[in-house]
Order: sequence, then structure tokens, then C-alpha cells
Amino acid sequence: MKLENEVNSNIAEKIMGHSVSIPLDNTYFTPTLDRIFVEFKKAIQELTIDPTIRQKALITKQKEEISELQKERLKSEQLEDRIKRLEQIYEQR
Repeated sequence: MKLENEVNSNIAEKIMGHSVSIPLDNTYFTPTLDRIFVEFKKAIQELTIDPTIRQKALITKQKEEISELQKERLKSEQLEDRIKRLEQIYEQR
């Protein structure tokens, strides 16, 4: 879990029950359960043994990325259309 660069190593220690290895962490470092879960979700793929689950997670992530790219493409096309219309209006004057 700590090898995953995106995961906060202090929270990883807490999740794995090793928080006693970092002095005073139990006293001063108290992340919320929501924050701990956010960090845990980052490592789910690495902690999962079943390769089909890893594939499903990868597919889900790729679908989300595709969806974002499609939104950006649509926005870009709308902006291009708007520029063309403004250019036509400008040329008519």
C-alpha cells in the first residue's frame, strides 16, 4: 500500500495498524474516516488479489476518463462553433 505513490504514507500506516511505529501519531495525527477511506480507495487495486477485480477497476477508471474526454471534446467543439459565428458576425460588419 505504501508503494502506491498517491497514498498518504501516514494514513497507510494507520490503515495497516502500524501507527505505533510513528511516535505520537496516535495522539496528534487523527484523520477523519472519510479521509482514511479516500486514501484506502487509492490502494484497492494494489491490495486486490483477484485479477478480474483489478480489470473491472481499470475498466471503470478508463470509462470515467473517456467520459471526461468526451465532455472536453464537446466543449471544444462548442467553442469552435462560437468562434466561427463570431467571425461571421465580425466579417459582416
